[in-house]
Amino acid sequence: MSRFNFRTAIAFSVFIHLLIIVWAIKLKVAVQIPTHIPLTIEVQLLKKPAPSEPISQLSVMPQATTITKVPQPQVSLKRHSIPQHELMQSPAIEPISQYTPLKLPPINQQIFNNTEVTTTAVIHEPPALQNVPTTTATPPKTVIINPSEPIPNSEVTNSVPLKTGVSISASYAKSNRKPEYPSVSRRFNEQGTVVLKVLVKEDGTAGLVEIKNSSGFPLLDESAKNAVSEWHFNPAKIDGKSINEIYVLSIPFILKN
Repeated sequence: MSRFNFRTAIAFSVFIHLLIIVWAIKLKVAVQIPTHIPLTIEVQLLKKPAPSEPISQLSVMPQATTITKVPQPQVSLKRHSIPQHELMQSPAIEPISQYTPLKLPPINQQIFNNTEVTTTAVIHEPPALQNVPTTTATPPKTVIINPSEPIPNSEVTNSVPLKTGVSISASYAKSNRKPEYPSVSRRFNEQGTVVLKVLVKEDGTAGLVEIKNSSGFPLLDESAKNAVSEWHFNPAKIDGKSINEIYVLSIPFILKN
């Protein structure tokens, strides 16, 4: 039974394949496209048109331009030759007539001797100078006189102005503050003399105070400078008129006991 079924299946499959092959062949024949397609050419004959009159063609010809050459005048250069004999001959020079000196009339010696020649010299005088007073700079003579000493008669003359120097009156000496002795200087036993240079103004006040000679201790120098800068003086005078003058003052600092 099994063999029969196997054979039946094989036969059925072969049949099916045959059907497929036959169907494919028929389909190829039906669908086959012809490879050679015939070409058809249609020819239509047309009547020839009657010949018409020929159209006159416009011929455009370029105009020929004629160039006329202007005849140029011919210039002939001729070389003028000078004969050699003319070149060799020099221009005729007229002979100079003989020089005849000019004759002057004779000089009358007698008239010349009797004539006197006088010359006058013109001297231009310089313009008159104006009377300008001439002053010669002479250094002023200043005489410093100590008011405590008598003035000798030989030093006081009318030509020398009278001048008095700076001084400190008794009233100013009492009112002027004395320099303070610094406590540190006392403790270290500092002593010395301070020399000050004071500019005393016209009103008697101290304008500028400078240390000329130091005592060797800055505290003593500063104390003397501060005190003298507030002092009043009798200003210097010339013929009774107050002036500014520098006054040198010594301030001693001495410890007693």
